Amino acid sequence: MKQKILKLCEFLDSNAIKSGIIPTSTRKRVSAILFHRLFEKEELKEPVGYPGEQITLDMFEKTIAHYVSEGWSFVKADDLLCPDTLPDRCTLLTFDDGYADNLKALPILELYKVPATFFISIGHVVERIPFWSDIVYEGCKRLNLNNQERDALLVYCRSAPPNDVLRTLSDRFGPECLVLDEQAPNRPMTVTELQKMAEHPLTQIGNHGYHHTALGKLTQNDIAAELEKSQLCFKETLGFSPTSIAYPNGMISEIVAAESQALFSTAFTVRRHHIWPDERLDHMRLGRFVLDGQRPIPAQLRSIELSYSLAALPYRLLDRISAHR
Repeated sequence: MKQKILKLCEFLDSNAIKSGIIPTSTRKRVSAILFHRLFEKEELKEPVGYPGEQITLDMFEKTIAHYVSEGWSFVKADDLLCPDTLPDRCTLLTFDDGYADNLKALPILELYKVPATFFISIGHVVERIPFWSDIVYEGCKRLNLNNQERDALLVYCRSAPPNDVLRTLSDRFGPECLVLDEQAPNRPMTVTELQKMAEHPLTQIGNHGYHHTALGKLTQNDIAAELEKSQLCFKETLGFSPTSIAYPNGMISEIVAAESQALFSTAFTVRRHHIWPDERLDHMRLGRFVLDGQRPIPAQLRSIELSYSLAALPYRLLDRISAHR
């Protein structure tokens, strides 16, 4: 039902732009786009992980081509620190988690000569641990568990302490589920691959936590420890600590923002809103738009171009509800 409503809203947004009923915004802005994985079309003949994250290389390239054809500029996360120097319309391409298939983005970035920012859960890279979401999806599929059981596990894993998550998954699916298959398409990057990506002139590396733990569910001491551990690990692995973070699972609180501000210059949520450089920016609560591989990409991009779109209304409502909790 949710997908049908969003698809209808994006269709109406797209046609409103085409007909001139609703003009696109002329204000100076940055549209940050969020991806997680990149697939070859052949890999999606059968369901793989979360359906909305099934973005193909063709979809990714078409996203870039759309903004290039519309005359948008492309920036990295650190560019937001100098808002006065930004062009009027900017796109910020971001990836979360640190999957190895993100490396497939590099040839496309090179082709169009545009940058992207990659937020990495560094603990998965150095400890060679599968992402817990993949363990849940694959384990539930193997045991033929229903969607309700799967979703309950996902909700639990988003907020439980890392050691409890691993223990629960091991008990539910067997200890072998925690052993990373280095040939699997959903593996995290290796240290060597991450180092290669960090050296590329078109990339910026950001922090996405150590364990991909929802920071908003931790105590203040545990939040600080998680962030400091991840920053130290980046320093040891890459020779530097990132200046930007994307909150794991998008969870943020006043405490999370305060602890992040002590270590980072910019921080990104998954709240669907533009970044307006002509306003006083809250650098710890920058918005991003998640593209959904199950809905037409062109309609989603046209909907994003609107300052206030129908497709954004459900998310704005959820943001208001969560802000008052």
